[in-house]
Amino acid sequence: RLSGAREGNPLAASPDADAPRALLALVRDGEQRQSKRGTLGGRPSTDLEAAIGGRDLTPRQLTVDQSNTALVYGERLFMKIYRRFEPGENPDLEMVRHLASAGFPHIPAFGGALTYQRGNDPAGSVAMVQSLVTDQVNGWEHAIDGLQRYFDRVDTVVQGAPSAAPGTPPPEGIADEIGTYLTWARKLGTRTGQMHLALASANGNRAFDPEPFTPESVARLVDGMTG
Repeated sequence: RLSGAREGNPLAASPDADAPRALLALVRDGEQRQSKRGTLGGRPSTDLEAAIGGRDLTPRQLTVDQSNTALVYGERLFMKIYRRFEPGENPDLEMVRHLASAGFPHIPAFGGALTYQRGNDPAGSVAMVQSLVTDQVNGWEHAIDGLQRYFDRVDTVVQGAPSAAPGTPPPEGIADEIGTYLTWARKLGTRTGQMHLALASANGNRAFDPEPFTPESVARLVDGMTG
């Protein structure tokens, strides 16, 4: 509870339906709102209206423990509100926009962003909007579940199977017990490689121009990690 010239209880606005609606409206309309110290502005992408598709956009807050505040709009859009604000380009938003411009199709579509600018400081990211991709489970849980089923079966089914050298297919008995997860793991590796190729294609964006990794670069990296 706050006391002093003004008294009351501070509350988070994101669980209240009116606040998420107002934030999304700023993004959709590309509008700006002036505050006492700065300006909050929306920047919609060209794909935003297609992602909405005229559907219901009733907001709700995701309750899973995350480092950011996550909002879902009618199972169509996902808004990530960054809890730590810093002036300048947000790396998360910068990479998503670059992948979208590079034509990489295997991430949720970029819908827009909210920025805040105070005085002469560079504008900084407050939130990012993407299309919502529904799933039954996330990739980590899917891998752990597949691994657990494998261990449940392998001791009783596969006895004395030879170990496989790195980079070679697993023995037939092992592959049978791992099941379809090998296919998913291969697809994940393929998508990761494609994503890195897209990141390395500067596409006119100088921030993503490949740079040589020299011994001096290694030394700076080591010094940074040591520090």
